[in-house]
Amino acid sequence: MRLPAPFPAITLVVLLGALLAQTLPSAHAQWKWRDESGRIHYSDQPPPKSGSPSEVRQLGLSKDPAVVGPAGVAPLGSGSAEPAKAATWEDRALELRRREAARETKAREEESRKDELAAQARFCEALRGEERSLESGLRIARMNREGEPVVLDDEERAARLQSVRHDLKAHCPAS
Repeated sequence: MRLPAPFPAITLVVLLGALLAQTLPSAHAQWKWRDESGRIHYSDQPPPKSGSPSEVRQLGLSKDPAVVGPAGVAPLGSGSAEPAKAATWEDRALELRRREAARETKAREEESRKDELAAQARFCEALRGEERSLESGLRIARMNREGEPVVLDDEERAARLQSVRHDLKAHCPAS
């Protein structure tokens, strides 16, 4: 039985291409390092011996997880088989959510503090207004439990003025 001529030729070319791709060395960068100025370099050659490159890593071709970390990167030079920390998109998203939550918490705390300061300012202004009224010498009437006006006498006025001044000194900054 004879197959059509184009079919074996195409199949043969595809198979030879796949075989050739498996046997050729990888064309991507196999080394990563940071130079003295902080720039990151990728290369298929190891870093130069001159200078002192830091954070040298060999991009992993090994499938052994003890040698190569989860991102396929193994630290070199330390003799440690500890896998390198890979920042995945989930890690970045989690970190972003944490920063946003911290920012929102800080904003709520600042808003709460502003509200407390505004309430304290209103309280102090009310005390200062009452102090001015008591010092003015005008007749001041308060309502009793039955809803009838009761005029403060001098002793009650002096006691109330002393109480207001004590509260001002204790709760309000001098201004």
